[in-house]
Amino acid sequence: MRSWAEINTAALKHNLAQVKALAPNSKIVAMVKTNAYGHGFLGCAKALAGADYFGVATLEEAITLRNHQINSPILLMPGFQTQEELELLQQHNIDSVVYDPFQLDLLKKAKRPVNVWLKFETGMHRLGFAPELAQTAISQALAMPHVKVAALMTHFACADIQDSSMSKAQMQAFEKIVASHKLALSVSNSSAILRYPQWNYDYIRPGMMLYGVSPLAGGKAEDHGILPVMTLKTHIIRLMDLQIGDSVGYGAEWKAQRPSKIAVLAIGYGDGYPRQAQASVALLHGKKVPVAGRTSMDYLTIDVTDVHNASIHDEVTLWGEGLPIEEVAGQLQTSPYALLSNLSARIKRIS
Repeated sequence: MRSWAEINTAALKHNLAQVKALAPNSKIVAMVKTNAYGHGFLGCAKALAGADYFGVATLEEAITLRNHQINSPILLMPGFQTQEELELLQQHNIDSVVYDPFQLDLLKKAKRPVNVWLKFETGMHRLGFAPELAQTAISQALAMPHVKVAALMTHFACADIQDSSMSKAQMQAFEKIVASHKLALSVSNSSAILRYPQWNYDYIRPGMMLYGVSPLAGGKAEDHGILPVMTLKTHIIRLMDLQIGDSVGYGAEWKAQRPSKIAVLAIGYGDGYPRQAQASVALLHGKKVPVAGRTSMDYLTIDVTDVHNASIHDEVTLWGEGLPIEEVAGQLQTSPYALLSNLSARIKRIS
């Protein structure tokens, strides 16, 4: 096996329990979109069976869950786009986010029951009814005989950062919209669950924290009592001795400053590992070693000069147990979300 991701389902279940402990009065919409943030869609959904709902990003994801006998409620986050998609949602008993008047127009033609979550724009400026349309949208949806409004929702733009001014402004806007309605509410993603427990309300929507990654800027999993779920590993497939001045990789950007030993790993950007990774490290025999040169499509090179027992076929950890993904993401000036969701199907998920 070239490279693989070890998925710790016990850690996943632990993290779900931790979320429940943080919000004991809220129902949990466990986000399994984007292949469960790269962790393996179906395996994670089965491990998260204790959640109240599953949140998905595509209709295909939702139907796949149904086809694998997962009968829990499912919420399609971007909602239906056509009459045909609406009919499929009804056929498979899938809830839908509704965020725009065009969706209300489609709902007027509904012949079978459907649950909807009305989403409102409060500052993210992505999906949601504008505040001036909010009351009309709620009234129209409540008046439709085949439509049940399951919840009113919004989404935070800045809950991951310590400055709370934007989040407070969004909540003021949301509370003004929902004040006169006795309907379930949902606003909290992973960041808000941790930072603003007073806003957990009826439904929370944890994503990254379920997978053992801190959603807060500068945070670590251990700060929140959650455990990393994925450990990404590969093998050394070649060892080379280099002299001072020898270069490694495309562009010859890395040059040996001392007699060096370089290991070639069986992973590259074709597997989803970042192409510009020179600032990153890997873990070999418990020791952090630097990446040497650009990532190739199928290979990565690391400087193992200071690991004297490095051998062909040794396992190397790219992130996970012993090397937090938050640390790797910080070195690469990216986010753990991007690292995880960009992993390709070439990486075998093992649980």
